[in-house]
Amino acid sequence: MTKLQELLKQINRKHVYIQTHNFPDPDAIASALGIQELLKHNGISSTICYKGKIDRYSTDKLRELMEIELLNVEDLSTILTDEDEVILVDAQKGNSNIVDITGDEIICIDHHPENEKFPYRFKDIRPEVGACATIVAQYFFENNIPMDRRIATTLTYGVRIDTNNLSRGVSKLDIEMLYRMFDECDYALINTDDEYGRRIFSEISCKKERYGISSEADYYADAIKIKSDGTSFWYCYNGKSQLVNMKMTGMFNVSNVTAAISVCLKAGLPIEDILKAVSEYNGVKGRCEIIPTGRDFTVICDYAHTPDAVENILKSVREYTEGRLICLFGCGGNRDAKKRPLMAKAAAKFADRLIITSDNPRDEIPEAIIDDILAGLKDSEIPFDVVVDRTKAIHHSLKIAEKGDIIVLAGKGHEDYQVLPGNEHIHFDEREIVSEGLKLID
Repeated sequence: MTKLQELLKQINRKHVYIQTHNFPDPDAIASALGIQELLKHNGISSTICYKGKIDRYSTDKLRELMEIELLNVEDLSTILTDEDEVILVDAQKGNSNIVDITGDEIICIDHHPENEKFPYRFKDIRPEVGACATIVAQYFFENNIPMDRRIATTLTYGVRIDTNNLSRGVSKLDIEMLYRMFDECDYALINTDDEYGRRIFSEISCKKERYGISSEADYYADAIKIKSDGTSFWYCYNGKSQLVNMKMTGMFNVSNVTAAISVCLKAGLPIEDILKAVSEYNGVKGRCEIIPTGRDFTVICDYAHTPDAVENILKSVREYTEGRLICLFGCGGNRDAKKRPLMAKAAAKFADRLIITSDNPRDEIPEAIIDDILAGLKDSEIPFDVVVDRTKAIHHSLKIAEKGDIIVLAGKGHEDYQVLPGNEHIHFDEREIVSEGLKLID
């Protein structure tokens, strides 16, 4: 019997509140929805709840597209009755709306080291650090519980199944989840630019087509021209070609837009309307987002906060950088410290200069986090500056920028806050800070 099976057998009350952490991410929502479905399968009603606000674009879109009902409640203890149970999903100490609830009423199903001090019936159901959604999905398979399209799609999103993640190692569960999703599809559009996409394309049985930058695909991008202020390429399909102009940059956006155009065409939208919408679209906030400066250098804001993501964004931007590529980044507190020197090594691969600063320090000392980062630069000759205060660091990057330079502000992306000790969230929008900094150098 798995730990999740043990957990579900413990529940004997009429209703369950499934509590995600504050500011829930898609993994937490996907996990909660999966658990809600399992409870429903066992004849138990439940409500998914959270405290605070949903400020993540991806979480909000997932909730909207999958029609996931969420209850926003400040203090869950005020609505609990003797017939209620509480399950914490992806719980973090000090980051939930649990107030004055005794340990007998709560079950934790996700593991954070600091949770071991919780007065709760703690259940570490994960064999290793990873998305709780993975364990929930595994339970569906092991117990032959059917998934409808909504559950399959959401859980697949939760365990982060996509071509990029597949290329970093595939588990049996990953393949099962991916193929379960395609079993529910009437049509699949697959990126076949890499071996994993080609493998998926060859093995799925639903109606399918290919997209990419290879002319062997059914829909592909050709004659690609990427600049710091936008991109153009020819979109080719059915023996035809259309010129695409967009404000977004980077090869990954060429791939994404090729996919989006193809899906819209498949849905019957006129190509003229599609191309007009693409030309007017500014891109997803915080994903290789160009912050207007009106200067002869460029500032890009990106959510990259892992070594792999930092390397990918800098490698992409490097392709069209005319001057120096300056990368400003930090690492979050109360998070995996082992990745900090790896972040520095990743940034040093493609940047010409680094500015190392803070990024959601939480309960750790910012200077100590930066010392961990600097350990990754011991064997590097790349020039770098340390500016602990992130606002001052951004202003510093603007002051040293020269004609043709590109500054990449990595880590915050769409976030408009900084997380300080005690889980205090303060307003922090890098677009506003860049605007203020430009006035200071006039």
